[in-house]
Amino acid sequence: MGKESKLAGYGELSEVKSKIIILAVKEYRHIIRDPRTLGIIFMLPIVMILLYGYAINLDVRNIPVAVVDYDRSPLSRMMVEKMVSSGYFSVTGQPQNISKARELIYSGRAFGTVVIPQGFMSDATKTQGTCVQLLLDGSDANTATIASNYFNLFVLGLENDLSTAAPFSVQVRILYNPDLESVKFIVPGLAAILMMLICALMTSATIAREKETGTMELVLTTPIKPHQMLIGKVLPYIIIAFLECLLIVGFAHLWFGVPVAGSLSVLMVMTLGYVFCALSIGITISAAVRTQQVAVSLAMVSTLMPSVMLSGFIFPVASMPWILRMISKAMPATYYLKIIRGIMLKGVGWSYLWPNFAVLVCIGAFFILIGMKKFSTRLT
Repeated sequence: MGKESKLAGYGELSEVKSKIIILAVKEYRHIIRDPRTLGIIFMLPIVMILLYGYAINLDVRNIPVAVVDYDRSPLSRMMVEKMVSSGYFSVTGQPQNISKARELIYSGRAFGTVVIPQGFMSDATKTQGTCVQLLLDGSDANTATIASNYFNLFVLGLENDLSTAAPFSVQVRILYNPDLESVKFIVPGLAAILMMLICALMTSATIAREKETGTMELVLTTPIKPHQMLIGKVLPYIIIAFLECLLIVGFAHLWFGVPVAGSLSVLMVMTLGYVFCALSIGITISAAVRTQQVAVSLAMVSTLMPSVMLSGFIFPVASMPWILRMISKAMPATYYLKIIRGIMLKGVGWSYLWPNFAVLVCIGAFFILIGMKKFSTRLT
């Protein structure tokens, strides 16, 4: 009896093992038959390491500045040359006066302006010394703080190299955000990230959900055309995205004191271009995959994380390697951040921001055409 019970126990154990092995083999075959999910699983860590390794860089380099040189002396020219050779600054222009230099900052073509006063060279040899003025765009509080520190260290090093009789002094003036409050820099950028999350992420799952649950066939039995279905699917997310934008702007203004210096109507019109772009990306992803899991994962990897890391939301794009700078130009959030921060903090109008709006519309049109083509192909 003892031997028989042991043999029976071994038989049951062997049967359990065989069932587990059969289920494991079945699941393995299911995994390898879905190469897109498998690719995301193994590619996501590599993408994350590359993004975090290169994009998270608190060192700011190639800060675009304009130079207003009233002195036009050998010393002022040498100062500009050393400033560029340091690698921390790049000269984007040399306007004739401060008003034109401020226009460059206002339009976003320069982040700051170095003003060299007349008599700079002669005053450097006197006991009272000389003063250099630095104007910075405070709408990016982090970069403005770092740029101010860099310039002070640069002037100190220049003073030591020249062994002047009196020290150089730097007068820093912050525009648009004099107190360098980081909340005024972060909160407007959250609108871009949250709207991308709502539009691209949710839209990417909605059509894939219809395919996965099998309700797509029921919808197709109705006399509805593909483009009508797409419009009906994305329309609620357009409304949600606009409400989200109004909520963020209103809460940022009333609670955190973030100003709305520009036109709210212009902001809403340009937000429409950004929403259109984000929805187009979501539609393309949803039309290209079959399951919600793949759609959501692909949307996270291709839109949300790059929007946070590569758009200039936190880390300056100019400090990234050139390949990431090229990728950032394909990120819709890169252009919308310029729009919302420009309108809210600087009061920039349509005449300066319309190129960013045009790029958003072009990116959106590109993806919507691809998405509709893939969707129509799947229906046939």
